[in-house]
Amino acid sequence: MFRQGRYLIRSPKKPKWCQRKKLRQRTWSDFLSYLSQKSPATATNLGYGNLLNEIDFQSSPLLIEVAFAESAAVFKEYVEEKDVHERLKNHLADFFDLEVKKFTFKTRILSNKDKEDKNFKSKIELEDEARSNRDEERRQIILKNQYVSEAEKLFNSKVDKIVLND
Repeated sequence: MFRQGRYLIRSPKKPKWCQRKKLRQRTWSDFLSYLSQKSPATATNLGYGNLLNEIDFQSSPLLIEVAFAESAAVFKEYVEEKDVHERLKNHLADFFDLEVKKFTFKTRILSNKDKEDKNFKSKIELEDEARSNRDEERRQIILKNQYVSEAEKLFNSKVDKIVLND
């Protein structure tokens, strides 16, 4: 059964226009990518923070809490400006398909001790760490290359510096 206007229609199957599409769970990273298209300044400021806890879409009311390190307090202040905060809540509602009244968005500052205890890293710190890991892997691949090894033997030397081009 489904409702069409004020009529209740009995049918073994809902029509396509009435069925919800199964979408994969949207993530905070997906939201930041979306936000960078809609509001780049807000997305950049949110990048200096990160979710304190994963978003639990089953909880009611839904809580989205973003934390910033003490050194990133200026970015938190930007996000808390009244007009930015309201637009951000509207973007969250649009992206996650929620009503603005059904969730709470909070920001907070983590002390350095809390940051270490929770092993908290901002999105930007995580991206920098991933980039440095990729660069180190590339360096190791170059060092293990058979031609580089052979050149080291021929010249009786070692490679002490590798400059990577992006």
